[in-house]
Amino acid sequence: MFTALYVINLESGEQKQLTFPKNNKIDNTPQVVGSTITWYRTSEKEDQGDVWVKDSMDAQEHRWLKNVDSPPTFFL
Repeated sequence: MFTALYVINLESGEQKQLTFPKNNKIDNTPQVVGSTITWYRTSEKEDQGDVWVKDSMDAQEHRWLKNVDSPPTFFL
């Protein structure tokens, strides 16, 4: 199974796709700090992946870290 991340409004049930991985990619381990979301993008056959960032719901996603072993953990 390949995944993308979605934002779901629990009151209305409206869903909006947040990430758009290419074929055979998996977006997982999302973390939100303020209005910024990060996630780990990999495939099931790779040992390493990339950390992606989106600064707000409407911002363009971009790769932040390339070829990392695991996603970082952010503490507030």
